Amino acid sequence: MSDFENRYIQPNSERDLLISSLRKIKAPSADDICKTEGVTPEELPDLLSDKLKGIFAHCKENASIIDDELNSQIDFVYQCYEATKNVDASSEFYELSAQLKDFESFISVFAKGVDRKTLGNFMQRVDRFIQIVVHPKRIMKAWPEGHRMKGFYEMGIYKHEGAWVPLEHKRWSGVEYIELGLLKEIIDLKESGYMKPGLYHTTGSATLDGISKQKAILSAREAIKREEEVKTGEYNTYIGHDNHSVSGRKQGLGDVHVSRSLHTGYAIARWFNEYPLAFGIAEERTRKHLKEIDEKSDTAFINWAGEGIRLGPEIPLDLVDVIYCEQIYLDKLKQWVSKNTPHAKVVSIEAHELLLRKDGLGQGKINDWNALLKKDAIIVE
Repeated sequence: MSDFENRYIQPNSERDLLISSLRKIKAPSADDICKTEGVTPEELPDLLSDKLKGIFAHCKENASIIDDELNSQIDFVYQCYEATKNVDASSEFYELSAQLKDFESFISVFAKGVDRKTLGNFMQRVDRFIQIVVHPKRIMKAWPEGHRMKGFYEMGIYKHEGAWVPLEHKRWSGVEYIELGLLKEIIDLKESGYMKPGLYHTTGSATLDGISKQKAILSAREAIKREEEVKTGEYNTYIGHDNHSVSGRKQGLGDVHVSRSLHTGYAIARWFNEYPLAFGIAEERTRKHLKEIDEKSDTAFINWAGEGIRLGPEIPLDLVDVIYCEQIYLDKLKQWVSKNTPHAKVVSIEAHELLLRKDGLGQGKINDWNALLKKDAIIVE
């Protein structure tokens, strides 16, 4: 065995679990896709269109189910996106690249005539594919042979590269790993005295242009009133048989909803270049702001109906203290933050989650994060 194998692949230990059970996928080139499928570059868009018809048919027939049945089909769409996203104007794949560059370009070409309900469920399945198969998160869990969760990453993972440090050593219940960059972020946050905000609003990165323009987070109804396109949230994914939003109807929900914990359920990534976001909102400044607008405002911030805390139609960006995204997108988000809300701290969703989970009380608590730096990392290239 090589020195690398002697150090990082130790048979019959928890250290080999991630390498042995999680297969890294590499996206093929556009030429390789054509060769595998037996088509010319000119025929590839038509082949993609045919495959998408089957995907949309499944979404229409199984509209209320978020499942993993389409992952292998969506994988082909993702491969086409990855293979063409950086081609230049002289490439025979340039037109397809332009069609796949973002969600709006994609649906204008490949989703003509697809109803809102079907499209909303397609978005959710793309998001699910990204979570499981692309796997941008820098937390990963691997399970041993025979475990009921063993097939969770059956297709393999694209974003597998990094230096992974095991957090847990309970082999049968699975081994949890953290990427070294995330570990260092957590240590920096603890040393800087990071404090979690009181309120959270989750969305997707597709909203950033509109938020930048308005200098505020708007409710769907307020966005429509200001002629801003509503790109995420229940307005696009919770669609009834009449093709309107179940919760907001044609006009959209009138309030920005927040919660007291960071849940990314509404943070849909509609396309492969999008990512989930969460805005951490200062509770006391928000309470003062609402009272200044209307003395009768309900500032108890209680989730009366179980649908989130309502803060009215607009949350100005100066009430936002922290903005969260997955760690691999931190640099991209920091560029936006520096231009639009430079006072806000940028933190990864994974770091926030682990600090709450592993700094808390009870089983799994980590007393010394720095000690993890001394562990031998598993390198995946």
